[in-house]
Formats: sequence, C-alpha cells, structure tokens
Amino acid sequence: MTLVISGFPLHRFERELTPRLWELAHRGAWRPDGGQAVLAASTCPNMLTLVTATGPARHGIYADSVIVGEESLPAWTQTSTVPTLFDIGWQAGRRMVAVLADSHLVPLLAAERAEAHWPSKARFSPSTRLDERGCAQDAEVGMRLLHAIGDDVDFVLGQFSGVATAGEEAGPDSGVAQDAIIGVDCEIGRLVERLERRWGDVVLCVLSDHDEEPVLTLTPFDLADAVKWRGYRPPSCATGPWRSWVGMRQRSTTG
Repeated sequence: MTLVISGFPLHRFERELTPRLWELAHRGAWRPDGGQAVLAASTCPNMLTLVTATGPARHGIYADSVIVGEESLPAWTQTSTVPTLFDIGWQAGRRMVAVLADSHLVPLLAAERAEAHWPSKARFSPSTRLDERGCAQDAEVGMRLLHAIGDDVDFVLGQFSGVATAGEEAGPDSGVAQDAIIGVDCEIGRLVERLERRWGDVVLCVLSDHDEEPVLTLTPFDLADAVKWRGYRPPSCATGPWRSWVGMRQRSTTG
C-alpha cells in the first residue's frame, strides 16, 4: 500500500504535529532529509514517476501543464509514453485499487486499469466533499481507503490533497496548512489501525509527491525571458498571462 500526501512540507514533519506519522516512521524506516522530487516539483510529473519508475524524459510529462505545439495543455489530457504500474498489474492479473483525491490523475496514471478506482471514471459524485481546487477532501479519501483494504487486494494507491491545497492557498506555515497536516495525520492513523491485524502481510509506504516551502520574495520569476536568454524560443503560450501565473504561484508557495 502506497499513500501519497501531496505537497507535504518536510519541515512540518514533527512529533507534536504529526504524531501518527512520526510513530510510523520510527517503527519502520524513513529518510530524515526527504526524498528527491523530479522537476518540475508538481503533482502530475511526480505521480507519474511513482507509477512508472521513470523520469519525465521517459514518461513525457514535465509539469502539470505541457506544451503541445504552440498550446499549453493540462498534463492529464496526455498519456504516459511508458506503461504505468496499473497497466502492468492489469496485464498480470493483479488486484489493484486506486483512491485519488485529484480526479485528473485517474486517466494520467491509467488507474482505470485497476480492479477498482475512485473517483469512478474520473468524476466525483455530487455528494463528495471537495476543496477549493476541486479535489476530494482528505476525509473522503480516508473513508474510501478504509473500504478498499481487503485480504485479497495486491496493491492500493491512495492520494491525499488537502495539505497541498492549503499550502498553495495560504502557505505551508499557515494555520490552514497546519490544520490540514493534523487532519491527514489522523486519516493515516485510522488506516494503520485497520492494517494492524495483518501487519505481517502488508508493506506500507507513505511519501509526498513534492515539498512546499515558504516564498521569501514577492518578485516573480520570468521563465520566458530566462528561456530566451539561453537561446531558445519559448512557444507563444509562454508569454502574457502565463508570466502572471508564475508570479501568482510564487506568492503562495513553491515546491
């Protein structure tokens, strides 16, 4: 079972703030200085790297938006150039489950190949509680993961998005982000309690797709000019509003 806490800030991993994750790490194995995200440090390329064991140069997704010709398109409108874990599991007849807070990840990761995936057909039901970015709230994800755990399941992938949403909206050191971190710690604690009875048969990995850090400057970085300075011609979609978007993102957090 692999659980991804999107956008979890490593510097907020503390015994007092995340007691259940802290205990889990010290009962097993962990890396105190964190792992290495692929660039760009965004959800789509890193989640795809997780399920393909390849970098963006192989799977073809470099950021949450990709340049196709002269257009900038959402990454989830594209497909991986290499098979994902769900493709391979389907071919091998493995029983796999995916529970994803970000519905756009369903087609990107080929999660529809799993025996069960949520949200079904990458669409949330009207009753699903969503956050400001349109992702399922962590409590919704936790509830469905509890139902997904079974003795006959070979692999479960779960993704929580509440910390990433709070960090991008208010910054990773904000009170909103702290509440989200405490909340996802509780959700994972409930999952661990459910798994305890078959702990000897389970491998549980908890990780983040990328870090989030406070931004210390309000000056936006013009990537289009940086590309030109290096002798490349940016596509027409990498000018105008795109520059403002880069600045807006930097005013909240950067991963």
